[in-house]
Amino acid sequence: MRLGRFLVAVSSVYFAGSVLLYAKDIPYNKKVHLKVGQIIVLKGVRSECSAKVAPSFKELSRLPKPKFGVLLDGGVGTLFSKNCDRKVPARAIKFKATKSGKETISVYDDRVTIRVD
Repeated sequence: MRLGRFLVAVSSVYFAGSVLLYAKDIPYNKKVHLKVGQIIVLKGVRSECSAKVAPSFKELSRLPKPKFGVLLDGGVGTLFSKNCDRKVPARAIKFKATKSGKETISVYDDRVTIRVD
């Protein structure tokens, strides 16, 4: 009987953890300063306001090609969209620094200044 209660408790914790990971708010970092090899989330990208899921990384065709690193899939989460006036599912965009330099890129109409040492 005690083992049954333990398994239910463990299942509940695992499920709650899964939900929290999906519901994580994605930050928008306008300025980032990294060292070569470091990775940071730049921002989230959403679909239409009515979308129930975040876009896939492959669907994001308008991503720039940074000079001093690469953009990576940061997984799913949520962000508050002013346009939609609510939290919506979104895909996080990560940047991995590969060489030193400074640039400003535009990621879906939001500018991000990146400095890599």
